[in-house]
Amino acid sequence: MTMYHVQSAGLGGQLHEIVAHTYVQDSNGLRFIGDDGVTVAIFTSFEFMKVVKPAEPTPTE
Repeated sequence: MTMYHVQSAGLGGQLHEIVAHTYVQDSNGLRFIGDDGVTVAIFTSFEFMKVVKPAEPTPTE
């Protein structure tokens, strides 16, 4: 999993932190894909997106 920062579009856009396996940008906007191909976030418009770092693995018991 990788951590991404996405700045929402518009005046006063918020910075969102998203953890996902990958992303796709197409006619539907910017989509972040998590476990099992599930879409975890969709942005139809945004100011910027950047890859921050690989997310920390969660310990398994």
